[in-house]
This record gives sequence, C-alpha cells and structure tokens, in this order.
Amino acid sequence: MKSILGSVVGVVVVALYGFSFLMDTGVVPSDRVQTHSEIADKHMDVLLTEGIIDQGEQIEHFYSEGLLSVREGGSVLTDRRVIAYSEDEDDELWIFEFAFDEIVSIEQVQEGTMFDYAVYLVNGEGEDNYLELWLPHENGDAARFVGALQAKIGH
Repeated sequence: MKSILGSVVGVVVVALYGFSFLMDTGVVPSDRVQTHSEIADKHMDVLLTEGIIDQGEQIEHFYSEGLLSVREGGSVLTDRRVIAYSEDEDDELWIFEFAFDEIVSIEQVQEGTMFDYAVYLVNGEGEDNYLELWLPHENGDAARFVGALQAKIGH
C-alpha cells in the first residue's frame, strides 16, 4: 500500500513540475500577471492575430485565464486601453474594452484567495456598461494590474 501511495505522490509531483516547466517556457499560459517582456512570442502572436490587441499597441500587464491557450480568456492593460476577453463554448471570441478616458470607476467585487480569482468591475458611462477583470490574487498580481490601471485613469 505504501508503495502505491508513494508512486501516486511521485507522479503528481512530477506532473506539477512538468506543468510548471511548460509555463516557464511559454508552452502553456503563465499563472501570473506578466509584463510585456515576459510574454512568450507565441502568446503575443495569438493576441495580435485574434484582434485582442492592435499592431503597435504596447502591453503593460497581461493575464491569461487559459489553461492550454491564451485565447481561452484573459485581461490586458496596454498603453491605450484595458481589455477583457473570453472564448465561449462555440469557440467564438468576445472582446470587451475601454479606452482610459471612458472609465468612470473600478470596483473590487470579489477578494481573491489562493484558490479563487480577485474580480474587478471596470465601469463606463451608463447602466450595464462594464467589463470584468479576473486576476490571480497571489503574489500581489491583481493589485499590481489594477494599480497600474488606476494610475492610467487618475483614480
């Protein structure tokens, strides 16, 4: 029994290290908010070809909710705007964005934990005009992303 349990634990540890290696090498999306210089070229290509960011737009902070691809969903802060995007069950990509001068307020609606995202609403003018940012709470990632956004809009 001990050898079976030891084998299972060993396989889990190896799998976790393997997945961590895949994140570090850019094969799968990182579990951290990244700056422009940290984003793998292949992930940057997906953001451009899918129309999530525009050519010449400078990413300042980026987080992908995706497990296998950055196309699955994420949050982006660029030099021009804030973007939230997600892929639905039909593989259709939905992109929501605000230029900085369109943002009225930012509010936290869910405090993050080790197991749960921090969720922020970025509100524009009018009712039902918002986007949601789902960001990792650990290591100050959500605070760093939202703090940079708040600095852009002067709040």
